[in-house]
Amino acid sequence: TGVQTCALPIYATIGLMLVGVDRARHVQQAYGTHGVDAALRHMIQTMRMVLPRSAAVYRFVGAELAVLIPSMTLDELCRVGEFLRRGVGEATVEFASAAGGGFPITVSIGISSYDRDPQAVSRSGIATPDQLVSGAMFALASGRRAHDKVVVYRRDRKSTRLNSSHSS
Repeated sequence: TGVQTCALPIYATIGLMLVGVDRARHVQQAYGTHGVDAALRHMIQTMRMVLPRSAAVYRFVGAELAVLIPSMTLDELCRVGEFLRRGVGEATVEFASAAGGGFPITVSIGISSYDRDPQAVSRSGIATPDQLVSGAMFALASGRRAHDKVVVYRRDRKSTRLNSSHSS
């Protein structure tokens, strides 16, 4: 009688995308903290168009956002990440202090996924929340080295790049 059940759903799978502004230090130097904040708002506006309603977005660190998406396959996460990457890069960040009223950005996205199925855990190597975050951080770092990438953490290969950079 003193036990209360939690109303939160328990998901069999959960994906994590870490979305980081490429060359964030350059944005910071050129436009200050308000420019970085404008870039993050731009990312959030794009996320509203692309992410499923079940997604939860959080400020991670610096110029990065964390996105938790339940009940989505790794392939679906990759498609969403690619739509997000393209959407952010196709529009200009509105910023009155910039020449022309805005500036372009690109993002890199690191993806990892947890599936509570024991075989999936064995393949992915992701069994804890810390491992989920570490995998996405590793993938994001890999994507940032090349810029404008969506990268998935894979224990067996450490990471897999999914797309190539835009060519101008």
